[in-house]
Amino acid sequence: MISLLTKRVMSADGRKYRRFKAFSLLKFFQISDPDQRRSLVNGRDISAGGASFFSDSELPLNSIVKADIYFPPLNDFIAVMAKVARVLRIKDREQSLIGLNFVLIDPENRSRIDSYISRMANDPVGRAYLDRQAAYYKRHL
Repeated sequence: MISLLTKRVMSADGRKYRRFKAFSLLKFFQISDPDQRRSLVNGRDISAGGASFFSDSELPLNSIVKADIYFPPLNDFIAVMAKVARVLRIKDREQSLIGLNFVLIDPENRSRIDSYISRMANDPVGRAYLDRQAAYYKRHL
């Protein structure tokens, strides 16, 4: 069963779900252009409510995309519909930081994302990897 994003109590930073810098791959395309080539990008961070990534593709603000999100070991994915909520052009790079809000996601898949985030946050090896990844992004923004 698929449900629309439901209202939840927001945290002090205005987020509905815990955001985490965790590895993922996203394959996406704009709904308004289904013949468009699918883009494959590395996820920057993710929560049960959305994700962000760097992309060479231009996505209009408020456009709707279909995205498949892959987590290690990359043998399964989570399908979502998402709205482009943020587009930040990166200085000195030919890329943008794209922020997505999930607007259509199966509750079981939302739970799978939360489980992945919790697992990575509590794994010392995974945590060290994610800390290095976060440091990389800070240096390159």
